[in-house]
Amino acid sequence: MKNPPLLKSKYFDNPITIANENRNIDIEVHRQYRGKLLIEIMDMLFDKRLLSKESKAIDLGTSAGSFTQVIANYFIKTVTGIDADSSMISKAINNYPHIKFYNSKIEEFNTSDKFNFVMCLEVIEHCSDSQSVVVKIRSLLKDNGVALISMPNKWNPIYASANILDKLGLIKVRDDVKLHFKYSYKDIIKLFENNRFEILYQTGFNIFIHRNLARSRILGKINWWLSKIPLMAKFTQYFYIVIKKNNNI
Repeated sequence: MKNPPLLKSKYFDNPITIANENRNIDIEVHRQYRGKLLIEIMDMLFDKRLLSKESKAIDLGTSAGSFTQVIANYFIKTVTGIDADSSMISKAINNYPHIKFYNSKIEEFNTSDKFNFVMCLEVIEHCSDSQSVVVKIRSLLKDNGVALISMPNKWNPIYASANILDKLGLIKVRDDVKLHFKYSYKDIIKLFENNRFEILYQTGFNIFIHRNLARSRILGKINWWLSKIPLMAKFTQYFYIVIKKNNNI
């Protein structure tokens, strides 16, 4: 499927608040741009009639709930969020009392509900059994339901250079950061295709911006538009795919 054009978002004109969760400035700037990307993808899913206001949605790995609130604006029915970190769930419940939140690992979450939309952003690489998480995503989706997945892409220049320098002993990369070196964009696509998902769309954000560079609005805009070039999506730090549960595959 050819990538459809993204709709023009008014996110920076009327931004949805994404509270700073005691993160570094570069991470917070990235979250703002990822929020913009999330809204553009959601606009597209509604424009293509893959989702409707009556759809049921769940966010796997909700953290403190800020992105869960972004998607909650699109739906009439209550949105659900789950996270393994009890402290994050406490913040989410306090910040967004109208959303249902549960403290659980994705693999261990049990419900009889089925969802039209599953969101799982920057979570799977942190799970000990990624295959179980993908199977859980499939089990939570209704037939022909769609999911939005993002995972770190080890082919991103920032990650690739850090990985090389760490192996050469020139820098020391934390173990939790090394989890971001597990998958290339090809590995991410294969992970879901092997579990009978159809890939509908792929995109990403952040080619080169790191640390203090994130403070530059000009570089931020250049980075944003570079990420929109189809070829460059393969080198984005945050690689996104929209997938569909199709029992005919």
